[in-house]
Amino acid sequence: MFKRIGIALLLAFTMLLALLHLETENPTVVAYASPTCSSVSECADLATEARDSITELVGQENELSDDIARLNAEITDLRTTNDGLEFSISAAMIDIANLEIEIAENREWLAETEIEIEGLLDAVAARMRLTQQIDGINPIALILTENDDLTDIIAQIRFFSRIVATDADIMDQLVALVGTYDTIIEDLAYQAEMLAATRASLEIEQSVLIANQNDLLFLEGQLREELYGIGIQRMNEEETLAAIEEMRLVLEQTPPPPIATPPAAPVPDVPPPAADTGSTPEAPVAPAPPPPAAPEANTGMTHPMPAGRGNITSHFGPRTLDGFHWGIDWAAPGFPPILAAASGTVVRNGYNAGGWGYYIILSHMINGERVDTVYAHFHYQSSIAVGTIVSQGQVIGTQGNTGFSFGAHLHFEVHPGGFGWQTAVDPISWIPNP
Repeated sequence: MFKRIGIALLLAFTMLLALLHLETENPTVVAYASPTCSSVSECADLATEARDSITELVGQENELSDDIARLNAEITDLRTTNDGLEFSISAAMIDIANLEIEIAENREWLAETEIEIEGLLDAVAARMRLTQQIDGINPIALILTENDDLTDIIAQIRFFSRIVATDADIMDQLVALVGTYDTIIEDLAYQAEMLAATRASLEIEQSVLIANQNDLLFLEGQLREELYGIGIQRMNEEETLAAIEEMRLVLEQTPPPPIATPPAAPVPDVPPPAADTGSTPEAPVAPAPPPPAAPEANTGMTHPMPAGRGNITSHFGPRTLDGFHWGIDWAAPGFPPILAAASGTVVRNGYNAGGWGYYIILSHMINGERVDTVYAHFHYQSSIAVGTIVSQGQVIGTQGNTGFSFGAHLHFEVHPGGFGWQTAVDPISWIPNP
């Protein structure tokens, strides 16, 4: 019975492996890289690709979920079989214990039977010695010739008959005991053989049970790795789609650069014609093209992240974290947009791993003075190129947690006279209702 159970378990496990086709290699985890796009159409194409990839990953997740459901059903059946196997093993242990008790009892019975047989053999030997003494003589004739008294003759004949009957009984008991002895010997041999077979079967069933449990753990580990890999890929694609949508929003709110059109050539001051000499006057020289348009002048700044208004998480000045804080930090839930505090030109757009993370520096003209502003810890790198002119209130990025940061926020600095390291002033006097 136990061998059949073990073979059935092995067959079920083999079919399970054939059904699932689970790979033993580690799942591929795609490293996430922040995407960039420089136009609305490019962002739309990237978003379509990201959505297609997410749809494909969702399909893979659904297929894996079906595989997991089938595996769970097989695991449930296998565990049920294992429970039955453990019950059978427990029953076999009880049978072995009872068999050992029975063997011990049979051995005691065998010892008692041997003693009884020895006693019977002694009795038979005594009878044989008695008959040997009268060997060759008719016992009845001997009694009749040696006794004259009829009463004595009858009594001796009866006594001899009893001896003969007793010998017959003894011989019958001896034959029966010898048969019982042989039966006990055969039973003990059979029981010893069954005990050895039961123990061998028990060891096989225990090894099958341990192997099945290890295989279940291995399969569950593979499923966890596959789920982890697909989860990472889908999360990366969702992050990619979110970044592309943010870039698209920035690009849609960024006005196109002005198209430079050459000004109309001024009418030259032509001197009054001289006397007709028959010559043609020289053509006037066109003036040089005007310089590129500068950003419009500003009279003040607006709040760079209205969603964080009133929630200053770190002020300008000394602090224990880094010695001195050269700006103001605002924080708001989610990923609110960051706006240009004033009209100006993008002079830097980069990444600083040890401090600001993704950041932008704008240069403005405010009341006739150059003032630069710094916006740091963007969620992704802004798609606005260096040299681009932005308007006051235009979206230039989103709040993030890149660089030396312990939570999503905007770090904002003000540098009168132009940007320089540690030249910032407290922005609190530049921003109304901070």
